Amino acid sequence: MKRITSKTAIAIALLAAVAACSKEAPMFGHSDGDNLYRSTRDVENGLTGAYNALSAYQFLGRNVIALGDFAADLAVADPSTGHFMDVNAYLISEETDELRDIWAYGYKVIDRCVRTTAAAKAMLPSASHTDSLALQSALYQAYGLRALTNLYLVNIFALPYADGQPNDGPGIVVVDEQPIQPFQKVSRATVAKVYDHIDQCIDRAHAHLGEHKRLGGAPLGPFYITEPGLLGIEARAHLYRANYAEAARCAAEAIALCGSPVGNEVYAAMWSTTATTAEDVFSLAKSEADNLSANSLNNLYQSYLGWVGDTVYSLLAPTDIRLALILDDPDWLLVKWAGLPSSQNTSNVHIIRLSELYLIQAEAEAQLGNLSEAAEALLPVVQRDSAIASAADLPSTQAELLDFIEQERVRELYAEGHRWFDLRRTARPFMFNGAPFNVAQFCYPIPADEVNSGSGVEQTPNWAAALP
Repeated sequence: MKRITSKTAIAIALLAAVAACSKEAPMFGHSDGDNLYRSTRDVENGLTGAYNALSAYQFLGRNVIALGDFAADLAVADPSTGHFMDVNAYLISEETDELRDIWAYGYKVIDRCVRTTAAAKAMLPSASHTDSLALQSALYQAYGLRALTNLYLVNIFALPYADGQPNDGPGIVVVDEQPIQPFQKVSRATVAKVYDHIDQCIDRAHAHLGEHKRLGGAPLGPFYITEPGLLGIEARAHLYRANYAEAARCAAEAIALCGSPVGNEVYAAMWSTTATTAEDVFSLAKSEADNLSANSLNNLYQSYLGWVGDTVYSLLAPTDIRLALILDDPDWLLVKWAGLPSSQNTSNVHIIRLSELYLIQAEAEAQLGNLSEAAEALLPVVQRDSAIASAADLPSTQAELLDFIEQERVRELYAEGHRWFDLRRTARPFMFNGAPFNVAQFCYPIPADEVNSGSGVEQTPNWAAALP
């Protein structure tokens, strides 16, 4: 990974500690960072630092989520502002700012999680019951965050997993149980090995979650990795690999742990509040105090004039409550990112919602040929269109139902960062500048800063040849 010298890192770490009032984890790439973990509180602070990096606008707070729509056919960047224009127009290079930040902050999350888990494991043998609870909680959350982060990074910077193929192309750098040290040489694991690592992180997370529950630990809220959130990450990872039976199982288990689906009135109102509902499985908490301003997803769709593409608008019927989330004016502004009445740039960022779990279960069951089970899983979501009264109103053949589910994922999840990843895993082309473009044949380049750092990370060969 990109590294800095120890003296420089120490100076930066000290400055960061003053600025963050001890809420941040050790700096990424800081070789002495492990020495800052001396207590359970330090472990908890390290986990907080990982969540902070995950929630930053450079990663899931904006860039990754925006890429999921602006790099596909669901959002359009405005040339007059230029924001996300390079991603939207595929004017991509190894110097593209958004990609550089995604890579850097993704590895900040991973580095902070690895340091946190290493420290927590070292403390466990002599920990009191109270400390053991806190350490086990930090362990399962950190492993869950690592699984989620690796899943995003490998799908952005490597070709997608192909069912039945060796998947031996270059993936990303896997960081296992020890952080990358200064001057350590690293290399990219294969895509298959990255997914093996994701599975290992999920298994470890489940093991530590089980121990946390055995010790009497209470469940956390949806602003943290919880059991439903962990199962949601697992379900998504299985779906990306066409492991449909496991995807259906994980989604069903997560759904069983969540509350009842929200009605249309709550659904329409949830976008203008930071209060949580049963829809929140894992969300990034935002507040007015964050002062997100120009770096928010909200601003990207408001002052920076990004708008919803025709694909979304064409799939929403007049009887669908979700049509009301698009303000029908020349800019097609989004209620999803309209913010609070008192702060238009403040919205929680939904990473995993209950509706996505239903859609994963429905797609996996349909792929397995279990059409009645698929239809049952779909109903809590599709009935946001009042014209759909029962399963009888859904397609009756497997091919038609799968097409419907793909369209339903657009209707339900637009502007939440799923579309580009969906098109890659299904190899469905979309129209770009009047011609079909298959993003399953494309991956983004490793940022030049990383390749030129001397760490050993090599660029994806001929990545630019797959540009549209």
